[in-house]
Amino acid sequence: MTPRAPAAGTTQDLSGVLLGLGGALRRAGLPVTPPEMHLLVAAAARLDPLDPRQVRAASRAICCREESQIAVHDAVFARYFGLRPSRVEPPAPVPVRTPDSSGAGEAPGTEAGVPEAAASRTELLRRTDLGDGADREAAARLIDGLTVQRPVRIGARTRRAVHGPVDLERTLRALARADDLPRLPRRRPLPRPRRVVLVLDVSASMRPWLDAIIRFARRWRIEADARVFTVGTRLTHVTAELGEADAGAALERMLDHVPDAVGGTRLGDSLGTLLDSNALAVRGSVCVLVSDGWETGSMDSLDHACERLTRLSRRFLWVNPRAGRPGWEPATRAMGIAAAHAERTLPGTTVADWEQVAATIGRAPAPGREPARA
Repeated sequence: MTPRAPAAGTTQDLSGVLLGLGGALRRAGLPVTPPEMHLLVAAAARLDPLDPRQVRAASRAICCREESQIAVHDAVFARYFGLRPSRVEPPAPVPVRTPDSSGAGEAPGTEAGVPEAAASRTELLRRTDLGDGADREAAARLIDGLTVQRPVRIGARTRRAVHGPVDLERTLRALARADDLPRLPRRRPLPRPRRVVLVLDVSASMRPWLDAIIRFARRWRIEADARVFTVGTRLTHVTAELGEADAGAALERMLDHVPDAVGGTRLGDSLGTLLDSNALAVRGSVCVLVSDGWETGSMDSLDHACERLTRLSRRFLWVNPRAGRPGWEPATRAMGIAAAHAERTLPGTTVADWEQVAATIGRAPAPGREPARA
């Protein structure tokens, strides 16, 4: 196998050749990531690097996520290593036996009724780009089963406990009835749920991610009683519209209720309206703004609104659906404002990213100041 890159005489040379192949595959449109190329280098070290069939088979298994990508991969592989097209064979179909419901005839240690391919399919969907992937609709449906843990705060009410601070009121009442106490009464504060406020950018630049974003918001609306608002050129309260049992019906009802859907973006003005009209809902909450930061309004208004959100809420998170794509950089001024004011800026490109967002929302905040009044 004679590549058009440096000869693979050493492990370092082999790594350079395969990393060059990864660059060629990316230029051809395949979503090859650096971790996948490092995995291919490790796999090639265990193969015969002079046998193109072995290297091509490993590269197919690691770099191709869909069957339609195999033809592109093989053409790039043949061109990169100077192979004749006749040597690029199509992949042989692999028969997969589906176990019957009775579990008869299964190999020892195999769980009945669970095809191994199902887990791989789900894992691929978890890593699919929800804005541009071929299976983005199927991937977005995974969000309907997302695990949601509502954040909590320490309430003013307490209950009796073995450990904790001394309950002075109960201690005084007990001393009024007896001269001696076998042990001091103690109390423990009761946790209370903390409000979650989701603010969704529904402008034209966010259109590819609307299905996934609304499914995420609906999940929090149903499981954690979150309050949901949309922002575009104006603010719209859509909490009631997301109470539908069916996710598709909730999406249609919400879009019918939002007059500025898939329009312009004026985040600063819309957030200012939110803080002026719903300050009590935001105060002490976990406020999550989902936007790509393509602001067309005043940056000064956006900066002032984000500063107020930081002071008023307990936690302010910014989720950008574009941030998980390879090579993405926070080049817009709005994302600079997000970095200056938000506790964290998180990607929301894949289902795995939204799982991390949900975990971040439910996590207890670091100890610090309580929110101020607006």
